Amino acid sequence: MKHFVLTALVFLAGPNAFATGGFGCQYDEDKVKFEINGATSRSFGGAIVNAEGALTGEVGGQGDTDVIKIDTTFNRDDIMQYWSTGREFNLNIYKESDSETEHAWTSVIIKTKSKNDNGELKGTISIEQGSNAGRWSMENKKITCFVEM
Repeated sequence: MKHFVLTALVFLAGPNAFATGGFGCQYDEDKVKFEINGATSRSFGGAIVNAEGALTGEVGGQGDTDVIKIDTTFNRDDIMQYWSTGREFNLNIYKESDSETEHAWTSVIIKTKSKNDNGELKGTISIEQGSNAGRWSMENKKITCFVEM
């Protein structure tokens, strides 16, 4: 009986394993590190099931007062738009945060393409971040992503 129940559970859970795909992107250069990973449904429209990511590092001048420290996390709710066809993956992330002393925002735009179906896509990342304390940006840096559909 125990083997029957275990077999039935595996059988029932099996189709769900094929119902999701995933994506991930990494950038690690110029004292800035960005990473995001997520899961998508394989249904029509491919909704994002979950996602987690982080943007960390520092940018700016050579003195301590000129340096802007970066420490932002992302989740599914921060993804404003994405497009995935297997050979093309675009992601638009926008996050605002308010505290009693500061209003801040972060925008990340990723555009990638692939010439084959191996799941690895290469493209560009542009990041812009601003707050009451200042603003910085980087545009069209190289990034690698993977997509499993």
